[in-house]
Amino acid sequence: MRLIIQVMLLVVGMAGAQAQSRIRSADIIDVGVMEIKSSTKTINDSDLSTGTRSEATDVRVVKSGSNIRAQLNTIFGATFKLAGVPNGSKWKLHVIWRYPQPGIKNPDTGKVTLVDEYDDVFTAGPNPLALYWSLSAEYTLVPGLWSLELQQDGRRLLYNEFSVVFSK
Repeated sequence: MRLIIQVMLLVVGMAGAQAQSRIRSADIIDVGVMEIKSSTKTINDSDLSTGTRSEATDVRVVKSGSNIRAQLNTIFGATFKLAGVPNGSKWKLHVIWRYPQPGIKNPDTGKVTLVDEYDDVFTAGPNPLALYWSLSAEYTLVPGLWSLELQQDGRRLLYNEFSVVFSK
């Protein structure tokens, strides 16, 4: 009987450890101007500066670097892998984009935003994951220092700054 209780405690302890596992880090593979090769899924989110965000599965960096030209239809961001977790595991993570003053002012709502935040689920695996921003409207062409951060339970996994500039 005592052996059965010890085994049960061991199993419960292992299950608890699994439930509390954490990602070691999100290792950046590349940052810069990106290209989306597959169709995107648009997600409406009224809490975001633009009112929507998009997800795509086949995104790659075509010009590496953190200096980004402020030009319509430019997509930029980071590709990364989740480190220290098994392939196929899914993780709910917190994404934060920060913008320079004067912020992003959506002409449809009049709302000015300096920070956009949302949660998303990422699947660990052999293919790089991507977080990106599309300068798809005039009001998103805000020059200055932008930042991208990925968190798990308030702990920073990934951070990168981008210098968005108007060039001659």
